[in-house]
Amino acid sequence: SVRKPSWMVARCTPTFLPFKSAALTSMPEPLRRLTLARQSKSKSAGYGRVELIVAGEDALPQRALFFDASGQRHLKTGHFLDYREVLGRRRPLRLRVVDHLDNDRETILQYADFAIEDTPDAWFQPAYLKRLK
Repeated sequence: SVRKPSWMVARCTPTFLPFKSAALTSMPEPLRRLTLARQSKSKSAGYGRVELIVAGEDALPQRALFFDASGQRHLKTGHFLDYREVLGRRRPLRLRVVDHLDNDRETILQYADFAIEDTPDAWFQPAYLKRLK
């Protein structure tokens, strides 16, 4: 039988911050685009397509563009900001999400209190999400 790998995740505490405006800093070159397209027509799948813009040899996420179930309508954009060395890796400490369906309303999540924990396979089941801390 094939044994599934034991997953490790960095847990952190998000803080929602008020946000009025900001300018994006110039992004490092070269940039690459990774497109994730939903194959299933399941209504439980969140987005039809996600385009991830990554930079550098480490493929650090810079932006994520989220599209509707058809994959055509651009719904939201996430900007990964303030990269710092945390738990031995460069990680974004802020995520700015722009909701294009709500007059480009912006939400900022600031991450802190990172810790590495074992992640059981059960955590990756939709029914289990309600039980996470």
